[in-house]
Amino acid sequence: MLLAARHAYPHRYDLGEEWKRWTGLPFVFAMWAARRTADPRAVRAVHRTLLAARDWGLAHLDLLAEAAARATGVGITDCRAYLAGLDYALTASHLAGLTDFFRRLAARGLVPDGSLQFLQVA
Repeated sequence: MLLAARHAYPHRYDLGEEWKRWTGLPFVFAMWAARRTADPRAVRAVHRTLLAARDWGLAHLDLLAEAAARATGVGITDCRAYLAGLDYALTASHLAGLTDFFRRLAARGLVPDGSLQFLQVA
């Protein structure tokens, strides 16, 4: 977002859009993970806290956009649009995209071959 606002490069790509065009799946840029040995109760508690933080942030986008604008020099309107345009979900489609990404990494020997496992939190 900051580079786009400053026109620093002649070519800019939205990696999420490129991945979607290439695979038909959404790209997961960030997620929280815990070791398998972590206490499931603690993991669930952190999960609830993160969901509450997400909900608070979505309810206070104007406040967050103002802070982002001050920190980056990007306009408040652009910051708000950026924050509002992010997808904060982790749906079956997102998991398929994440799994595909890891499968491609494993095929190139960049990560160990294996499957992603998730703790049921609901």
